[in-house]
Amino acid sequence: MSLAKNKLPTWLLLVCWAGVSAPAAAEEGLLYSLPVYPAAKAAPFQGGLSANNVPLEATLLETDDDVDTVLDFYRQALEKQGRKLVQHKYNPQSGYVGTFDEKTSTMRMATVFAAPNGGAMIVLSSMDPRPLIRPGKIAADLPSLPEATEIVTTGQGASASAQQTVSYQLPGISPGQARKRLRQVGLSLGWQIDVKNQTFGAKALVLQQGNRTCIINVLAGQPEGKGPRHTAVSMIVLQRSQNHAQK
Repeated sequence: MSLAKNKLPTWLLLVCWAGVSAPAAAEEGLLYSLPVYPAAKAAPFQGGLSANNVPLEATLLETDDDVDTVLDFYRQALEKQGRKLVQHKYNPQSGYVGTFDEKTSTMRMATVFAAPNGGAMIVLSSMDPRPLIRPGKIAADLPSLPEATEIVTTGQGASASAQQTVSYQLPGISPGQARKRLRQVGLSLGWQIDVKNQTFGAKALVLQQGNRTCIINVLAGQPEGKGPRHTAVSMIVLQRSQNHAQK
């Protein structure tokens, strides 16, 4: 399979949400052979990152510019370098632009999504994406639906807390239906709905269970050509250690 001819799954967005490293090399103008976005700031990070149990290395940047402006910048920059583009826009809030080197099986990309408080978050990365094509598995204690496809999981661990994300598609299911069913599944699994929590945006479904917080975002997916519409689900699970939670 040629990755250059196929849309990559939504694990790209999960890498953004899970948090990634911010090395000093960001100040040198290039990261992973990609230009650093003008006036972008490196976001803080601690811990390791994996997707479907595959270790990843990437850099998270933030900017006041919107998603389309950032995607246009990287599209033009890579075209000027004479590279063949691999790109996709999942919805108005997120997408990616990159290149795939078939000789080295290396994907270099800029993944961009809208930040909750305005502006955009940018993930620059370089990796072999082939192992990530294999579907991940959703833990039995997390809200999910049996129709889920293109499942991708990421994990990040640290001494005081742990972080996990899950992303999948729901073909033929509307965002409203998905949100209602996920809410019901969460309650059946012992999660409590935190209706007052607006920290992660008014549209986020926030669940609590002990020292864990589960943030679910449900978005209308963008179909390919005349393909059927689908719903994209992105979930972040934050877990604090008991000692950290008591502070």
